[in-house]
Amino acid sequence: MPPFTETVSPDGLRLAIARGPCMVLTRLGPGLVLMSASGHDKGDFGSRPFEWLESEMGRHGRIEIFVDMRELFNATQTVADGWSKWIGRHRSHIARMSLLVSSKYVQMTVEVAKLFSRTGELMRVYTDAPTFSDAISQALGRTYVLGPVKL
Repeated sequence: MPPFTETVSPDGLRLAIARGPCMVLTRLGPGLVLMSASGHDKGDFGSRPFEWLESEMGRHGRIEIFVDMRELFNATQTVADGWSKWIGRHRSHIARMSLLVSSKYVQMTVEVAKLFSRTGELMRVYTDAPTFSDAISQALGRTYVLGPVKL
């Protein structure tokens, strides 16, 4: 794996590889997480995103995860399998997982992961950013406007 930079803040975590993929995990509120990803996810960040999400589970018991994948154009099968297994193992700690996709390929990958993780309606797939923003607003109990991806 190539080396990546990790920036920790009180509200989240940013993982990045120079001229490569980037992932930002942001704490929106108690038990609410927004994860944004860009590039081609080949698993370069290892278990670090999982560890951060698990720490949120430890703090709040159950979490709701929103994943903005508008700038993600690909993920390897190994990455998709890893997420499927992780979701399956932690489903009792995930209140809901909402995923915003723009690529048909990523949408297909997410649907396959949803099938293999046997999560049913636990995972919701969105193709429309305003509807995804509305779901975040509902979870937060206040208006939230999803802007352009800032990674």
